[in-house]
Parts: sequence; C-alpha cells; structure tokens
Amino acid sequence: MARKGSARQRGNWRLRLAALVLLVAVIGVVALWWHLRGWTPSRKAFPDQGVEVGTSEGEVDWTALKAVGADFTGANLFKADFGYAKLIGAKLVNADLRNADMVQADLTEADVTGANVASADLNGTIFTKAKGVPTLKGLDQARNKDKAVFDERN
Repeated sequence: MARKGSARQRGNWRLRLAALVLLVAVIGVVALWWHLRGWTPSRKAFPDQGVEVGTSEGEVDWTALKAVGADFTGANLFKADFGYAKLIGAKLVNADLRNADMVQADLTEADVTGANVASADLNGTIFTKAKGVPTLKGLDQARNKDKAVFDERN
C-alpha cells in the first residue's frame, strides 16, 4: 500500500528544485549586470578612449560621460564642430581644438588646461568657471576671441 502524501512530497521537491534553479539564475544575471555596468576597455590596451557623438544623438550630457570615466585629455578634436554644444564640465586637457567651430559652446566648469584653440571660432563661447583658461594655447590666434565670455578669474 502506498503511503499517503507521497505524490505530494515528490511534487514539493520538484518545485523546490525549480525555485533553486531560478534563484541561481537570477543571482547570476545580477552578478553579470553588476560586473558589466562599470566595464571599460583596459587603458593599457586602449589608451585613447572617448565617445563618438553625431548630430542625431542630440544634446550630450558631459557630466554623465565624466561620471563613467570618459575624458578627452590630449584628444585630437581638430576641426570639430562644437557649435552650440553644452560642454559643461568636459575634460579637454591638452585637447587639439585647432580650427574647431565652438560658436556659443558652453564650457562652464570645463577643464581646458593646455588645450590648443588656434584658429578656433570662439564667437560666444562661454568659459565661465572653466579651469586652465590662462594655459590655453593659440588663444591669440583664435577667431572671434573678443566675443568669447570669460569670467573675472580668467
């Protein structure tokens, strides 16, 4: 004679096994997400890292890019079009901005230490609270530099 509840007990261990498998899968997915959320290629293998932005992406949140580690230190941005861009807090240390179109770009609180702006169009460019303005290279050769906005510290 079969014992009472034996079929029910077999169903219980299958349900518990399925719950355990599901739990392990969820933990695995969370661990993978946690690992990948901050992943970037090795700086040793890929020393030049940044972001590719086109006109279709809309406004760039430079603060968010800075938070995830993007910087443009020493970047070659020769002839780049930053017209009307909000570059608030951008890190442009030693960046090559020669001939760049920076018309009305907002560089508030950006770090432009040692950046080269020779022949760049600075018409309406805002350098308020920007770091390293005195170290800008080629500022005397920049176009419309008299129409750029500098604060009293600069």
